This record gives sequence, structure tokens and C-alpha cells, in this order.
Amino acid sequence: MALRPQHPFLSFYLSSHSLHHSPPFSLYSSSPPLSSPSSKSFTSKPSNHSPPPPVCHNSQTSPTSAYVHLPFCRKRCHYCDFPIIALGSSPSLSRIKDYISLIQTEISSTTPTKSVDSHPPLQTIFFGGGTPSLVPPSLVAQILDSLSKKFGFSLSPKVEISIEMDPGTFDASSLSSFLSLGVNRVSLGVQAFQNELLKVCGRAHCLDHVRESLEIIKSSGLENWSLDLISSLPNQSLEMWEESLRAAIESGAPHLSVYDLQVEEGTKFGAWYKPGQSPLPSEEESAMFYRKAWELLSKAGYEHYEISSYCKRGMECKHNMGYWLNKPYYGFGLGAASYVGGIRFTRSRRMKDYARYVELLESERTREKEIEGLERGGSESENKGMVGVTVIGGLERGEERESESGRLVGRESVWEGVRESESEVVMDAIMLSLRMGRGLEVAGFRGRFGEEILERVCRALRPYVESGHVLPLDEDRRTLSAVDFVRFCESRMQNKSVEYIRLSDPDGFLLSNELISVAFASLSSS
Repeated sequence: MALRPQHPFLSFYLSSHSLHHSPPFSLYSSSPPLSSPSSKSFTSKPSNHSPPPPVCHNSQTSPTSAYVHLPFCRKRCHYCDFPIIALGSSPSLSRIKDYISLIQTEISSTTPTKSVDSHPPLQTIFFGGGTPSLVPPSLVAQILDSLSKKFGFSLSPKVEISIEMDPGTFDASSLSSFLSLGVNRVSLGVQAFQNELLKVCGRAHCLDHVRESLEIIKSSGLENWSLDLISSLPNQSLEMWEESLRAAIESGAPHLSVYDLQVEEGTKFGAWYKPGQSPLPSEEESAMFYRKAWELLSKAGYEHYEISSYCKRGMECKHNMGYWLNKPYYGFGLGAASYVGGIRFTRSRRMKDYARYVELLESERTREKEIEGLERGGSESENKGMVGVTVIGGLERGEERESESGRLVGRESVWEGVRESESEVVMDAIMLSLRMGRGLEVAGFRGRFGEEILERVCRALRPYVESGHVLPLDEDRRTLSAVDFVRFCESRMQNKSVEYIRLSDPDGFLLSNELISVAFASLSSS
């Protein structure tokens, strides 16, 4: 298991002071004022990529991505606060089978969305955890079969099917079995290339397992795989971090995720350590780790396409790009999150409650006549509030209604989701755009939210353009001067010279907390 999010709000590159789960966003923590970036930070090389799509997608479109949570681990890592089931050294196959059966029931009892695009097939599937590689391939096959029957997808290179794997939990035979199912992307949770750091983290693997797993992956012929590292670990030095980065580069991984340690309440690290205090690094030291990753990985030919993600050209994680582009997605399993129909919904982290949710969901789906009536729909006003029924499994019983929060109230409810307000959709677009190397696409943002909101955001960011922490780009993604940006603002955005706005790398990304918070504050100004 890596410090991998289930939705975009949980995957920012965070310092040890950040709150990983604080809604509606999480940011890199405040740090002492930085000196102006070097002239190198002002340069954004023209890209051969197609223009980035705006992060303003219609939340009513049908999801084409599905996240499946497989919570089984050999043990809980000292930093982990994800919903997991620790199996020990002798996993119980019956427990795993029972859980897979719940997942299949949840999938089969979920009604696909009804929209103009008529249930497009899934384009990405992500098995996260936990340690999904502990689940026998034959059981993963059952989940894929359920997803195919319900939502449809074809086994082709265009459909990304990812699975998280930990060193020491698979061999060449099991990896081959996963690949034969259609899995075509692996995320390997290495975290560190030093045995002492792996031990400090409570990881179940050692460096020998890492080397063996890397050899298995490279010998399999799999081209699309990722390696995860964690910085700011207890007693981790800059030299250790550089050693891990160089080892990751030498592995040939086409994708690397570098996460800063989160010290969460309720974890062993949360009980043992205080962020910013020894043996954890200071904020200044954490910033040095971030800069070192940018320096080494950029030199090695990796593109910094997202605040914590690097890849070789064209090897972005399609599934995570869906999160960062704010597209809707299905989620299945213990603690899994969904974003469908403009509603964000997270299942219970307690197995008993999750099992009850699935039981009620299945029971409600057997009421075929009622469901058929709901699925036929009616006028827009008649269907208001039915998103939970037709999208993510809420219950509707005639007299029941949907509250403003998205919770179906009545005799017995099985879910409580949050329907995003328009202001939250704006904040999503700003945050998710600025966390990516692509940045915010000005025309798309203006078209979705209007001239006034764009003007507020641009004026708020103007001082940081002048300091070099925010970069305005033209249509060819060439960096414009601060003077050009001032003219753009003074023209009330009628001057079309600025096509994109992004944070500079690495200095702007390091100040993402302040910069995005400033943009958010501008939305509430009079």
C-alpha cells in the first residue's frame, strides 16, 4: 500500500503538517517565504502535448473509471490510516473470498447512470488497497467479470487496468496470471531503498524483496508500471533520499510517484512523532527533498505532470488523470469513494457497516418494478434527488426524499453523500488545475464559470506572477512576462494572450498551499 489517494483531494504532495482528509481540499503546508525562483523557474518549455482539457467536466456524465478497494495487508504500516484488514503471515482465503463476494454484489446492485452518452464502457480500472497482490488472481478475475457485465469494457491497450503490488507478495507466476486477466499496469509500493527506513515504516518487505520484485516486473515484458517512494521519513537524510531516487531511476520505471510523509492521528507514527520535530525533518528539509526529486527526475527525462507524479513521455496514469481532471468515477469496496452525478460519497471504513450497506443495496435492487419505474424516469423535476438511486445505490421508498446533503432519509438509509455546490465546483477546478503541470486552461475556465470569477482569481495571483511562483503561458505554452499578465488583467481578460496559468516548478508547487488558498479567498471577496 502506498500513500495513494482514492480521490484527488487526498493526493496532494503534502507536508507533515497537512490534514490528509480535510474537506474540501488538502494543500502543501505553509512554509517560510521563499526567495524568488531562479530564471530557470520562469521557463516552461513548449510541449508537443495537445492543449490540456479544462478541469470543468459535467458531473452528470457517466463515469468511465472504477476504483476497487482490496483492503488486505500482511500488517499495518506505521504511517497507514487507510481502511485495511491485516491478515498476518498466513492469509485466510475464506475471508478474502467473502469480501470479494461483497464487492461483486455491490457492483451487480449498482445501477449505471442514465445520461446522454448512454453508459460508455469503462476506460480505467484501479485495484487499490491494502495490498491487492495478496488477492489470488482468480478472485480478481471475478471482479473484472462483474465489472464487465455491469458496465462493459474491452481488454485492449487503450483500457488501463492497474493493480497495486507490494514487494514480496508476488512471484513471476502470479504476475503472469494478473497480466493474463488484462491487467496492464502495476504500481509497486517500494517507499524506500534502505532496509532501516523500511523497518522504521513497519513495512513487511525488505530491500531483497524490492530487487526481486523489480526483476520479476522487468522480465515480464510489462511496459507500463510505476514505483512509489516516500520522503520525510523518520531519520531519513537527504543522502538517503537521493539514493532512493537514483535507484528508482536506474530501475527504469516509466512512472514514479513521490509522496511526502503524512503523520495521521490514530497511526503509530501519529502516537510517536510530531510533524516538523526530530526525528522527522523540518519543513525546510522536506522542501529540500522535494527540490531534489524535481532536480534528479527532470534530468533523467521524467515529466513532472502532477505535483507528486513524474513519468516518461506519454506514461501518465490514466486513472489518476481522471481524478485530477475532476471526472466522475465509480468506487467499490470498504471505504471506497465515488463521485457520480455531482455527489461525492464514501463508503464506511467498518466492515460490518459496509456489509450492511451492500445487503440493503442488494435488497432494494430486487424490487424490480419499483426500480424499472425509477429508471424510466419522467420529467426533470420528478427525477430530482434520484441520483443516489440510479447512480450509487441510495434507497428510495416512495415517501423518502433526498436532503440537501445528499442523504436519503426515511425508514432506513444506506448512504450519505455530499452534492457539491457551485462554489465547490469552482474550487475543485482551481485546485485540480494548479496541481498539474498543465495548469489552468483560461478559456475553458472562463466559459464554465464566467468572466468575473476568472478576473478575481487572476488578480489574486498577480503578485505571485511577479515573484515567479505562478507562470502565465501563451497558446504554445511559452512563458509570458509579468508585464504581459498585468496587461491581461487590466484588459479585464479581453486580451487573449494568456491561455494557461500554472505554478512554477518546483518553487510554485512548494507554495501551493498559499497560492491556492489565495485563489480560494478571492472567490469570497466582494
